[in-house]
Amino acid sequence: WEQHLTQRAFDGSSMTDLEALLPGIDRKDVKKLMDELRDEGRVHIRGERRWARWYPGPDRNIDET
Repeated sequence: WEQHLTQRAFDGSSMTDLEALLPGIDRKDVKKLMDELRDEGRVHIRGERRWARWYPGPDRNIDET
């Protein structure tokens, strides 16, 4: 998944893309994994619902004051 996110860093990865990378793991568990990675600052999400895309690394557009 990490290599996939890096390769798709410009366009981002949809939840459907990530589910395809992790066959046998249900959507709820993929979401939980991505939320944990987001909390660690390893990924970030932009957009909502079906337009949401995951990107590698922390979101640099958020003011961390």
